Amino acid sequence: MTLYTRVGCHLCEQLQLELFQQQYGFSLNVVDIDADSYLKLRYGERVPVLAAGDMDICYYHLNKDFQAKVSAAETFVRISRSLLKWQTKAGVVNCVSGKSFRCGNFCLSG
Repeated sequence: MTLYTRVGCHLCEQLQLELFQQQYGFSLNVVDIDADSYLKLRYGERVPVLAAGDMDICYYHLNKDFQAKVSAAETFVRISRSLLKWQTKAGVVNCVSGKSFRCGNFCLSG
């Protein structure tokens, strides 16, 4: 999980403290959005944000269904990793373009 914050944000400090005190069972990576121009543009004043990968779980404070969203995000990540392992073992490679191909005695691109 990632907590997007900025220096001097009291809501960011409160949410970070709550997440550390409650020990929800996931690791937390705290990122200052002002250190990254893309994140600063993406989130602007909308911090703190708790995210799982590219999925934003909640903004400003933990809402009542955040744990269900976290669980869904963790399931998605596990399935994605399993699929990636299967694709790697099967010789399927995803290109930057998003197309995939299988290499064996011949290659197919699609």
